[in-house]
Amino acid sequence: MSFEKIDRKWKFRFQSETLDAIFADLRKMRGFEAHWRLARAYHFRAMQRLGNDGSEAAKIALRHGHESAKWAYSLEPKRVEGHFWMAVCGIEKVRLCGKLSTVLAIGGAKRRLQTALGLDEAFHFAGSHRVLGRIFHLTPRVLGGNDEKAEIHFRRALEIADNSTTRLYFGEFLLSRGDSDGADAQFKAIIAAPRDEDWVWEQARDRASARAHLNR
Repeated sequence: MSFEKIDRKWKFRFQSETLDAIFADLRKMRGFEAHWRLARAYHFRAMQRLGNDGSEAAKIALRHGHESAKWAYSLEPKRVEGHFWMAVCGIEKVRLCGKLSTVLAIGGAKRRLQTALGLDEAFHFAGSHRVLGRIFHLTPRVLGGNDEKAEIHFRRALEIADNSTTRLYFGEFLLSRGDSDGADAQFKAIIAAPRDEDWVWEQARDRASARAHLNR
């Protein structure tokens, strides 16, 4: 099995049998390319589990994802993939463990994401900008939250990639700032966007959230 074939399968990760096959293929492989893809797959599985209220199963998947990303980073410390997935799996994992754990992990996650930005700001649909924007938005100001930085990261992410999750996070940010018209514009754009073959499951999830916001 080649990584090219695995990446073709990745578009259909929302099908449980396809995701299982991706895991089976990657677990037979070694090296940087296998480890970062495993981290990505574990993160996706965790997001699916969370969608079904399976927080404990999500924690386990995120722990495995973080470990896989650490291996990738150790093999290629100047590549973006290890930094990004270490940060994302790590911050999602501690977020499920409570506020104190999240507070303690924020600084390290931000540093990893800043490093990832310097290596490739477009990686994973401008994922480092998207996640940094989310962190700066949701973190209290006394702990490093910053609305101005959040908005800069969200807008830059959307300049790079029109992504439904980025729009959802940006819309929720605008809503928290009292800009309901701006927020609704983001939510409507999510619903009106054409099907994204690289983001099918996430786009469906984000559309459901956008409709809920518009019906608030």
